[in-house]
Amino acid sequence: MRLGDSNTVVTVDYFTADGTAKAGEDYAATNGTVTFDVGQTDRTIRIAILNDGLREVPLSEYFSVTLTNLSTNAVFGTPAAAAVTIDDNDPGIQIEFAQHWARENSESVVVAIVRGPDENMPATLDFSTSAQTATAGADYTETSGTLTFGADEKLKLITIPILNDGLKEPDERFRLTLTNATGDVLGLRSSATVTITDNDPGIEFEVNQLWVHEDQGGLRVNVSRGNDARLDPFTVQYTVVTNLTAKAGEDFMLADGILSFAAAELSKSIWVPVVNDLLQEPDERFQMRLSKAVGAFESARLPE
Repeated sequence: MRLGDSNTVVTVDYFTADGTAKAGEDYAATNGTVTFDVGQTDRTIRIAILNDGLREVPLSEYFSVTLTNLSTNAVFGTPAAAAVTIDDNDPGIQIEFAQHWARENSESVVVAIVRGPDENMPATLDFSTSAQTATAGADYTETSGTLTFGADEKLKLITIPILNDGLKEPDERFRLTLTNATGDVLGLRSSATVTITDNDPGIEFEVNQLWVHEDQGGLRVNVSRGNDARLDPFTVQYTVVTNLTAKAGEDFMLADGILSFAAAELSKSIWVPVVNDLLQEPDERFQMRLSKAVGAFESARLPE
């Protein structure tokens, strides 16, 4: 643009020059002459921006446009040069989502590796898993390899096996990491976390409220260890809380004991004899608790 008196014809030359952006790769080198006719105050220079399929490092690149050779009937104002910044629109090769979740009995988790629509060159990259709170070989299968993208391929899938144990555990995590990209560069999401959610209820009473009449002789209390039969033998202790209204030896006959589960055994039962004392009395209660799992459950948790 020009300011001030516009009653004369003014000419000025212009040219582009590389900064971090490169002519022929990021923009088209441009030069020429702008002519302001009488009364004209604004002129436009058009410079072609080239859309490549490469993720740029750094993400923004620039080139300059400079004015020169102004006609003698005018003077330069400030600025007489400008920087043009080109922002990259290519994400690179990256994991689609930074967080993934898998149920312990889901058998596998599938992670998508994607790249941008302009990235149309062959490329390869390596991938590998690494343990965090999850343990390779116990909670998931350690997985690694190389992915190869064809010129027009935008999506690859990595399948990681999830291992279903019989232990009640908190959520556990591992990571998937991308490395060593060739033909393209890695994007911002070059790693992702996979969280494995537990599907095991642990050792517990099948129901938490039972009723029995005195003249029924007793009741059977069932203890289960969930829905996954793949577990080694273990024992669990049960205890009787005697400070409620029912009294051991007067209203029922039961002491503390231990239940032994064989490998793959899903349930056990405790027989509780009930004493018929022929007395007119209100309902009475006692409580049983599970504790001290030993064996396959030593590193697991009992339900609350």
